[in-house]
Amino acid sequence: MNASTIPDQAGSAAAPPRQWDLPELSRLAALHALAQGMPRDATRRILDGIAHADGPAEASWPSRWMQAGSEAGRAGDWSSAVHCFNLGRFPCTSDAQRARSHALCVAAARRWAAEGGAGAPVAVHRPSWRGRRFTLYVRRCMRVADPPLLLVLGGIVSVKEQWLALLGMADRLGVDVALTEFPGVGENELVPGEHAHEMIGIALDVAGARAAPGAFALALSFGGTLALRQAAADPRIKGIATIGAPVRSFFHDSDWFAALPPTTRGTLSHLLAAPAAELQARCAALAVREDELRRIAVPVSYVECRRDEIVQQANAALPPKGYDRGGWLMPGDMPVNGLRRPEAVLTPEQSDAFIQIVRHLASRGGGVLESGRPVTVEQHFHGTQWPTAEQKANMQR
Repeated sequence: MNASTIPDQAGSAAAPPRQWDLPELSRLAALHALAQGMPRDATRRILDGIAHADGPAEASWPSRWMQAGSEAGRAGDWSSAVHCFNLGRFPCTSDAQRARSHALCVAAARRWAAEGGAGAPVAVHRPSWRGRRFTLYVRRCMRVADPPLLLVLGGIVSVKEQWLALLGMADRLGVDVALTEFPGVGENELVPGEHAHEMIGIALDVAGARAAPGAFALALSFGGTLALRQAAADPRIKGIATIGAPVRSFFHDSDWFAALPPTTRGTLSHLLAAPAAELQARCAALAVREDELRRIAVPVSYVECRRDEIVQQANAALPPKGYDRGGWLMPGDMPVNGLRRPEAVLTPEQSDAFIQIVRHLASRGGGVLESGRPVTVEQHFHGTQWPTAEQKANMQR
């Protein structure tokens, strides 16, 4: 795993330096530090020493995290160095100091891999798509002959180096592992837009994914949005796990969008190089289309937060629903079978045919078959998913 030149982000050239809110950064960074496995007390010590969200001062956000990362690197703890440098460029490389911290993060990750941190060689790929490049880390499974692929990518604030630990789990999980990033994040030069999800297809090509045994996507937040869109057209994707992926309502609800946290709006503005007045319209190109939702035929595990500041509860109607106690499957819904056994799903035509059979049996002797045995037909309908009043009015059954 060799160090390489770190390209600028897609939006960094056009977007001016941005001032970040220190209390909000601290709150969000504490969660990302926890996700990386950093001890709470170590995180708190660093945060307590920060007085400014931006700038080159010793007590600034980037400087303090870079200092902690350098100390870890001198001690040979490249994993901790990666975590610190990652948070030093958080939430994005909006200024020179954060860009420097990101470059140090990438270099530390490659030092970690070169010294055997992943337990096996890690290949670095730089595929090109539409004239821009992105980076893919691939670690092959050494235990299984023909393993599936696990593709991992985060959202608008997560670089691939945040998930390095998953590379070391390839043998234990029995999968090849590939890490990459959302367009505009980290080493990904692509610009987020209508066709951004197609980069996942390129990543699967480079990682060698095939229809069998296929690939699974661990795609968080906005990365999940891309995975859902690609799954609608790519038969190699056999399943998706995501947390808080915006699907449709996030992109089209103007009131909700206007109330997004400043860090989210600022990061989106940076990645898309979009002024505030154009931001929602530019973001809307990423939304999962209704026809794409209808074509998604793979299991999707979706974790939703009831107090999410980014993805509202209205989004909950769009990820997969359970119909294991019956219900109405409305157009655009994504069902999931949780019975641990095959589950029959009737089309409207099959359901009508079943009703006609029951009526025919009931008309022949009051529910008695030709054999003379009585037939009792009971309908127990306790659906877990019910149509709205509007959907019910449009139903023609």
